[in-house]
Parts: sequence; C-alpha cells; structure tokens
Amino acid sequence: MKKHIILALFLALLATGAFAKGIDLGAGMLFNWGSRNLEPSSSYTAKENFGDFGLYGFVGWKYFDIDLGITFRDYSYSVDGVKSPTILHYFGGQAGFNFKVPINILWWFRIFPTIGVGLGLGGNSDSTIKDDTTYFDLGARAGLGADFLVWRNMFVRGVFQYNFNFTIHPKDAFVYPACFFMKFAVGWLL
Repeated sequence: MKKHIILALFLALLATGAFAKGIDLGAGMLFNWGSRNLEPSSSYTAKENFGDFGLYGFVGWKYFDIDLGITFRDYSYSVDGVKSPTILHYFGGQAGFNFKVPINILWWFRIFPTIGVGLGLGGNSDSTIKDDTTYFDLGARAGLGADFLVWRNMFVRGVFQYNFNFTIHPKDAFVYPACFFMKFAVGWLL
C-alpha cells in the first residue's frame, strides 16, 4: 500500500512537469540572523544574537530546490543592552530543501513563493570554550524569491525567507522565533 501511494505521488509530480522543465544550477551568498530573549528577569534583560554569512550552491527543478553551503557564524549576547566583549565564531555547513511555485510575471522575471526545511551544523574551534563548541539547527522556512533573466540562460536570484529555527547546543535546546534568511545567487538554466 505504501509503495502504491509513493508511486502515485511521484507520478503526479512528474505529470505536473516538475522534472520536465530543465534544471537550474547556481551559486551565491547567504545571510542569516536572529536573536532571542533569555530568561526574563525584573532586574535585567538578556538577549542572544547570531548572524551567519556563507557561500552556497543550488540545483533546482521547476517546483523543488536543493541547496548546500558553508557558513561562518558570529554569536554574542547582551545584558541590559550592553554587548558582551566575547564573540564566538563558528564554522559550519547548511542544507536546504525548498518547494516553490514559480509565477511568471514577464518573460524575463518570475517570482516564487517558497516553503521548506533547512539543516545547519557547525563548531567552534576555540578549545578554551568547553560548553559551546557545536550547534545543530533545524528550521522550517517560508518566503518569497525572484529570478531575473539577464542573458540567454543566465539569471540572478534573490530569496528572502522567515525561518522558524530550532537550535541544539550541547547545554540546551531552544527556538529562535525570529530568524531571517536571505540568499543571492547567479544561476544558469540548463
């Protein structure tokens, strides 16, 4: 029974042209930033902040994209608005799996609402910090992207997504409720 359902879903996807419209390949930059309030107290306020910068590549079909990238993360915190002098630096990787619905506006411009999931994994090489050496992110994403055809099969892509991010550190697990994710790339239609 399960095999029949999976086969039916695959054939339905194939019938919509998901794989018949060619392949998109590209590479670019990604940015990710977020923050969360820590244990509210009447005597002080504390906040954690992080920001990622990275390079990524993607392969996509009409309705689906897969992207892989490397990221550099800075992590800091502040108490009563005063930023800590300690900033942790992480190196990691990320993968994204996104469903999109392309809407052609002009022959050279299309937008696409997108939803998907993202995975991130990274570590800190500072051996003096024992507790915060690794992180694992799992996020659900939703947003909007746009492709601009600039020459024959070459296009420029921008994607802005809101990421509901669940992060696991060795000490604890928490959710970054406000996490924004931007990607800019150059791609080719094959």
